[in-house]
Amino acid sequence: MSPTASTAAMTCHHLLLFILAGSTSSFLPVEGSGWTYKEGGNGPDEWPGMCQVGARQSPVDLDPKTAVPGHFESLVLLNYDRKTVGNVTNNGHTLMLTFEQPCEMVMAAGGLPAVYRLEQIHFHWRSEHTFQGKRCPLEMHMVHYDRQFKKLGDAVKFNQGLAVLAVLFYETKEPNTVLQPLLEFMPEVSQTEGIPYKLSQHVTLQNLLPDELNYFYRYAGSLTTPNCDESVVWTVLAQLVPIGVQQVAQFHKVQSHHEPLTSNFRPIQTVNKRQIYLQQPSERYQEISAASSVYESCFIVIVLSTFSITH
Repeated sequence: MSPTASTAAMTCHHLLLFILAGSTSSFLPVEGSGWTYKEGGNGPDEWPGMCQVGARQSPVDLDPKTAVPGHFESLVLLNYDRKTVGNVTNNGHTLMLTFEQPCEMVMAAGGLPAVYRLEQIHFHWRSEHTFQGKRCPLEMHMVHYDRQFKKLGDAVKFNQGLAVLAVLFYETKEPNTVLQPLLEFMPEVSQTEGIPYKLSQHVTLQNLLPDELNYFYRYAGSLTTPNCDESVVWTVLAQLVPIGVQQVAQFHKVQSHHEPLTSNFRPIQTVNKRQIYLQQPSERYQEISAASSVYESCFIVIVLSTFSITH
């Protein structure tokens, strides 16, 4: 190992130890991917396992008026600010991104019960979670697993074994330049299933996120694909990210079994007796007057609802 590589490895190790010292102690398809998002014919109403009998299922509707105030420490995303090499694959149910991680990308603190390693990122069009019944055009899931386990497949069997960071998008006329490198192979990826395409540019995952990371919903839930295992700690960021109308349209052209995958979201599930927490930002990050003329209705609902609660 070269001196430079050795130094980099030590830096990663020391940063991770720092996070571990301060911490408190989705997408995983069932084997044989015969399930679909269509009504009937192996659609959501017929998904197996916990999808039918679980009491902590996802996604859910999120409402600031009924959420319990959260009092968590700041969320920590380690090494999300580093450039990394990525691959994008159409697996027939979504577009999935995987990344090289010479330094582990982990999520910790913010009320999470463990330190979670990033496994992959995927997308749902339209959004799976809703805000007061409003569905956004796109939702991104950053899937992590408790790093005490060797792999995601082991962690999914345990309560709180997984942690998903969800980001929702609102439409704008202008494209999101950060997302564009991830979509460069869309014409090829859309038509071919199971073939990974290496991105031509390095990716900095932090740039995919909104500015305000400590304004989020938190609840105990499940994977949103079969077998809907109830092992997920959900963190849904309340600040949305812009995406161009034409960029959204590209997702709707993704092919699944030789036909367009026009949407891939699971219907809203019953909250039952769960508590959904809302962590408020330290200061107001948005001006109502600026938001009302630009943002999608799903975003305006969030801002106006929060404004009515805090004033």
